[in-house]
Amino acid sequence: MGLQLSAPFGKTGLSVGQVVGQVVARRAPADLVVNKWDMFKDLTECRRQLEISDRALAVIYALLTCVPKTALSPGKDLVVFASNAELCRRANGVGESTFRRHLAALVERGLVVRRDSPNGKRYARRGDSGEVSSAFGIDLNPLIARASEFAGGAREARRLRGECKALKESISVARRDISKMIAAGAAAGVAFDWEGAELRYQPLNAPLKRQAPAGALRMLNAELLSLVSELSNALECLAVVGNVGGNDSQIERHIRDSITESPSRLNQGLRGMKQQLSFLQEPGAATVVSSIEVRPDEEGKTDDLGRIAAEQLARVSDRAAGVAPASGAGQLSARSETVDLAQVVHACPDATHYVRGGIRSWGDLVVASDTIRKALGVGPQAWGEARRVLGEAGAAVTAAAMLQQSDRIKNPGGYLRSLTAKAMRGQFAVKPMLNALSARQLSVGRAAV
Repeated sequence: MGLQLSAPFGKTGLSVGQVVGQVVARRAPADLVVNKWDMFKDLTECRRQLEISDRALAVIYALLTCVPKTALSPGKDLVVFASNAELCRRANGVGESTFRRHLAALVERGLVVRRDSPNGKRYARRGDSGEVSSAFGIDLNPLIARASEFAGGAREARRLRGECKALKESISVARRDISKMIAAGAAAGVAFDWEGAELRYQPLNAPLKRQAPAGALRMLNAELLSLVSELSNALECLAVVGNVGGNDSQIERHIRDSITESPSRLNQGLRGMKQQLSFLQEPGAATVVSSIEVRPDEEGKTDDLGRIAAEQLARVSDRAAGVAPASGAGQLSARSETVDLAQVVHACPDATHYVRGGIRSWGDLVVASDTIRKALGVGPQAWGEARRVLGEAGAAVTAAAMLQQSDRIKNPGGYLRSLTAKAMRGQFAVKPMLNALSARQLSVGRAAV
């Protein structure tokens, strides 16, 4: 016997969804057996793929409770003829209008079929043995016939859910790494476009949607991992040769007592520090850098590696910049102006707090200036431009002067950019600025007396 379609009662026409549902139910194997609750669980997991709402699931649950058996097979006993009032009660008390609306949505999607009686009522006729001979109501055969489809959809939904969870974890870790790498690189003054990296990172740090699709998460994760790779490559220069210790007061392990090891072992550690002197690129700098070495003291012992490195790096920076050693009053010659280190210390006493042991050489001032500009909030790009235009020592003096009058500077980064631009036009010099700060210190001293 061929397929016989059933049309709905009243003015409602026969839709494509109703035809599909009846065709699917007709093609179901006769020996098919489905556990209705397993099928309902699979349908719940893949409901978004089928565009089924949670209220529609409640309607399906109410219809399944009207079938007494758990293992269901295609047949006439899958036609539910309960009243709307009873079905609403079994659907957790939804309103009757809500029930009818979601039932109509299920019919349009071909998940259930309406088999209406001549008068549109739901009822069943039973034979002498009590078995249902014919029934009019809501046919659940399409649900049973599509059980394997629901099982496959549920597996795919679980796979996508696991993938999305893994992608969100990867995105969270990548965001954390990027934010901290940008902060570390900018604080260390590594040569890289950190402001550009921050601008690239901002749109990638937008809050994720609760139900973000897997495709969007894949694209976002790929962009974040690409940025992580770029920043990791930029920060490779921070690798330090030597042992890193756990002292609370310092990052680098220091040796409190003198050691009797050969100076050659310490010289190996200092070779790695030569690579960090990127600012010593003037003629003759290579010769100056190559002269770094550790010499034993009078008793044949070597002192602390960190102290030796700091002292010799300070001497190297002074020599490379053409600055006389600070045995007394060191001087800086930059762009036809001479600045005395003692005048810098007198005019900018606050800068001495940013280097251990005070400022005893121009190298100490250069080292302290990088910490000062971070404390002022000056970005790495503005600082790099100032060093290029004013020179290492000139930028260091300018940073010390800005620190001394930081209470008068609202935007240190913009102020430094302005001074750099003036210096490029020949409208700014370090000496007059120091003279003004020296006069200010003298006036403050007289007022205190």
